[in-house]
Amino acid sequence: KVIAAVSNCIMACVWVLKYHTIYGIIFYLISFTVLSLAGGAISRGAALQFARDQRAGMGSTLTFALKNYVPILCAPTAPLVLVAILGFVIISFIGLIGNIPYAGELLLALFFLLVLFAGVIMAFTAIWACASFNLMFGAIGCDKSDTFDAISRAYNYVYSRPWRLVGYTILAAFYGGICYLFVRFFAYVTLLLSRWFLQVGVFAQSRGGQQFDKIDAIWPILEFFNFLGTSGDMTKPITQTISSAVVHFEILIISGLILSFVISYYFSAGTVIYCLLRKKVDNTPIEKIYIETTSQTQATEQA
Repeated sequence: KVIAAVSNCIMACVWVLKYHTIYGIIFYLISFTVLSLAGGAISRGAALQFARDQRAGMGSTLTFALKNYVPILCAPTAPLVLVAILGFVIISFIGLIGNIPYAGELLLALFFLLVLFAGVIMAFTAIWACASFNLMFGAIGCDKSDTFDAISRAYNYVYSRPWRLVGYTILAAFYGGICYLFVRFFAYVTLLLSRWFLQVGVFAQSRGGQQFDKIDAIWPILEFFNFLGTSGDMTKPITQTISSAVVHFEILIISGLILSFVISYYFSAGTVIYCLLRKKVDNTPIEKIYIETTSQTQATEQA
């Protein structure tokens, strides 16, 4: 079920770019910017709490993310830019040469080794970028790294300790899955009890063409993985339609809070994994992170 949900999500993203290209590009750019800045703030807070047991406020972590917005936005996208440059400038250009009658196919065969070489670099860059994506935010949150330093640190840790990274990732995913199920179970019980006691008071039937309980018309029976419930085809008056829309919107807020927990856990776990790998590879103490003094704008590192 999880694999199917991820596949459907990817297909939906591709569908948006295919049929609503301009809207999709604008939407993804805004979403990526907001998510990256949020990830930088979360990573900074997780670094302070994990390394020094200090709880940073939302204001200070967001300020840190805004001050370091260049590496936060550029570090994850730089590998993709490299892949795009190699793909469009080299491979696509050679493909254009292949359109020349007669000589094109000969030139294509001549430069095919260059195509394969560029493909190897693109594959290496893409795989390493996916493996080290969350470590880049940890590098910025812990060490206030610039774009190049964040990429090089993340790539180096993946290369130096790949199996340790895999082990940390599996452990974090397992623990995160349990936490996610608990959070979702808590929300499910909250909504289930709320709906049950609400149904005790709402005994009237819907005024639609078919006879349904009014509560079923406004808020169908929820499921563990579908808080909104599955409503059948029914004709509802405008007042119940408005009420149903408001109820669904408020339930979507609860679902959004669950999603925010997943995002927060992802960046926090990545920061913790970065600290552990940094200690193992560079022998850097976990408590040594970037600390910004209150009297100066310059940064100092304290052990």
